[in-house]
Amino acid sequence: MMMRTMMTDPIDLYHEAMERRELAVVPVGKERVWATISEHVRATPSAPIYQLGWFRAVAAVFFTASLGLTLWFAVPRTSVLATTEDAMVVVALDDGSTIRLRPESELRSLSRGFRTRYKLTGEAWFDIAPQSSGSFVVETASASVAVIGTRFLFGERERGARVVLAEGRVRFSATSESSASVFLAPGQSSSIGADGRPTKPALADIAKETAWTSGLLLLDSMPLADIVTALSIHYGVDLILPSGWEAERIGGSLSLESIDRSLEELNRLLPEDIQVRRR
Repeated sequence: MMMRTMMTDPIDLYHEAMERRELAVVPVGKERVWATISEHVRATPSAPIYQLGWFRAVAAVFFTASLGLTLWFAVPRTSVLATTEDAMVVVALDDGSTIRLRPESELRSLSRGFRTRYKLTGEAWFDIAPQSSGSFVVETASASVAVIGTRFLFGERERGARVVLAEGRVRFSATSESSASVFLAPGQSSSIGADGRPTKPALADIAKETAWTSGLLLLDSMPLADIVTALSIHYGVDLILPSGWEAERIGGSLSLESIDRSLEELNRLLPEDIQVRRR
């Protein structure tokens, strides 16, 4: 029996060799870099869409909170606490302090961050509770008062800014020149002088100065001209006294319940009524 040996075609051997060579080729240069990147991309799973949405939501909340906090510290917030016309009004603060506003006055609060100061138009009596941190600050157009806890009269009308201290200790400053300030002790008063600076502290009649907080004007043999001026300041109106009665002196006290009540008591003593001109 004859045996036949199978011979491999040389061309087939050549192709097999070339195929093995191609499988062994390693890319170089840019081709090698791109091959590495491609393998990394194929091996790295893509982030699910819901994860990206959650990240954007958190970022938006963080940005909004940061912006709100920045504005809260940077932008002052103003609130009108009380406005008076013909009668007095008492404002009670959260810390137990009370502020009694005279007629024709207004009190506003200006808050920035954790700090609050107050803006006063007119005049008021302050009974301020001890402050746990910082100081209580109230301002008018030309002056400011800073206290820790005290009782004082402060305001600004025709006679300018003025403070009268009953208890405690206050620093009275000119708004136009913050370095110009004086410290007052109980029983002293100061006002903004013609030079725009606080005057040297002087003795004050506390009982007479603060009697209006109890609804009275202490006359103490006061000339009618001065009484009319005091009523004009208290009620924020212009009063015209009958001619020839300016020097007449009157004692006792006068009710400040209302301008009608005050004038009713005075007009009983005069031949003609005091005239009122609203501003």
